[in-house]
Amino acid sequence: MKFTEEPGKGKAEGFKKVSTGWHKMTFQEGIKVLTKADGETSVNADGDVAWKFPAKVSDENDQDYDIGYDVILHANDVGEKWLVRYYKAAALAKFEKLEKKYPGDRSFFETEIIEKVMAGQAQLVGESIYFKFAERPNKKDKDNPYLNIVAWAPPNSTPADLEAISGGDKGGVKKEAAKPKQEDIDEPF
Repeated sequence: MKFTEEPGKGKAEGFKKVSTGWHKMTFQEGIKVLTKADGETSVNADGDVAWKFPAKVSDENDQDYDIGYDVILHANDVGEKWLVRYYKAAALAKFEKLEKKYPGDRSFFETEIIEKVMAGQAQLVGESIYFKFAERPNKKDKDNPYLNIVAWAPPNSTPADLEAISGGDKGGVKKEAAKPKQEDIDEPF
């Protein structure tokens, strides 16, 4: 038999993960409901459907250029909050038009609305955003930590803007401005 010398387990060769830190990402085609290997729809413990939003590093000067990352969000209030945050940062004008077209307490995961996000004038595909990535421990596989988005920013952000974002677990949080030092000033009498 061919390939009998191949190991029974190991890591995929050539597979690359985005490195930690800030990367300018562009959303790609393929926004869809996430499915398992057997074709079954992926859901969390509460039964909320998982959605995949593929993105790639789009800055040609970035060492991770063209490496992909799938943003996974569940169709619930938490997932919708993150989708709105990312959508507003990547395409504020499109977000505002979509919000005006579908006023009230509507979910971005409603079929009519998510189809507009996937394609058409309100599509997220092709829009860019800055994501900051950090590794988080993986209790099941200590040698393979999770890579999470810990902060986000609009695509026109400067390096100083990115530096001002703390990137804590809640992400997108601005650092508190440094307080000026109080210096002893000798005033003339």
